[in-house]
Amino acid sequence: MFHQIWQLCYTSFMEKNDIVYGVHAVTEALIANTGNKLYIQDDLRGKNVEKIKDLAADKKVSISWTPKKTLQEMTEGAVHQGFVLRVSEFAYTDLNEILAQVADQDNPLLLILDGLTDPHNLGSILRTADATQVAGVIIPKHRAVGVTPVVAKTSTGAVEHVPIARVTNLSQTLDKLKEAGFWIFGNRYEWNAFSQMEYQWEVGPHHWKRRQGHFVQY
Repeated sequence: MFHQIWQLCYTSFMEKNDIVYGVHAVTEALIANTGNKLYIQDDLRGKNVEKIKDLAADKKVSISWTPKKTLQEMTEGAVHQGFVLRVSEFAYTDLNEILAQVADQDNPLLLILDGLTDPHNLGSILRTADATQVAGVIIPKHRAVGVTPVVAKTSTGAVEHVPIARVTNLSQTLDKLKEAGFWIFGNRYEWNAFSQMEYQWEVGPHHWKRRQGHFVQY
């Protein structure tokens, strides 16, 4: 019964993911051509307003000047900075496409996030992944957070730059990565595996699987 209730709540939450908010997230979504309608706080002024308004016009996205209270309701009280963008459903990247993209790269780094349920954590990880040139991120489809408005906001637009694959079976995905020549590692939070990562970086393609309580080389 608990699982059924949790699943219903999770599904309901995931269905609300048709908006992004905040200056950076809205800007990156507009640049990526995923915006459908832009809502700007009606009493907001400044360079960000002009910049985002011009970008929306260039992308032919309609603008609605909206009271702050309405934006608060749309974002369920989140810090929206006066900008909310209704977007198309997030387009996850197929794992095969990611593998094709990295086929010619030297030592590409992919990141699997197993059991991550906090959208702020996922957004922060994506922001770091973008800054450190991670070639792709893989997340499970079930019992883990997907790309939500909070994730997009926290990532400051990184969701538009880092390929994200969502898979049904992580075990099969790991087997597929091994077949593609990846080294598989797991990192538990309380153990510092950075020196090991540096060593393996020199010997060939590799992959980190981060899950609390496990450190496994495949």
